Amino acid sequence: MGCFQRMTLLGCAVILTVVSQIFAQPGGGPDGGRNGRGGGAMVAMRFVPVEQILGFLAFDEKVGLSNEQLVKVKDELKAIHAKRAGILKNFQGSDDREAVMGEVQKLRADMTQKLSAVLKPDQVETLKVYMQQINQRGGPGGQRGGQGGQRGGDGM
Repeated sequence: MGCFQRMTLLGCAVILTVVSQIFAQPGGGPDGGRNGRGGGAMVAMRFVPVEQILGFLAFDEKVGLSNEQLVKVKDELKAIHAKRAGILKNFQGSDDREAVMGEVQKLRADMTQKLSAVLKPDQVETLKVYMQQINQRGGPGGQRGGQGGQRGGDGM
């Protein structure tokens, strides 16, 4: 994969991250953000930050993906992104956080499994540490919802 392709991939990751940040802003929920929550569907954006993970894996020197791994990771995350979009669509306007969290936890487990099959064990550990950092600060952008302390139990 050439420099141009990596830069194109980085550009896509940055654009997707910015878009996800816009939708994750307070006030995006069914109650207008009045109670500090972004609505049930935004949980999917917060706890499955596909764009942020792709950017981290592709460009963090600690991970050190090969070109072959990068292509496989991109393909796996593209499928996860589509599934996350389905969750967002299904739960748009919903305040049923338990149902959303159930779907998000399944999606995170699926993402963990798929990425673990592509990455080397040390790369998986680096990703787990990164995901824990994201969870500790409340998701992309460091924003916490009303129940920001809830985390998926799959380690990533």
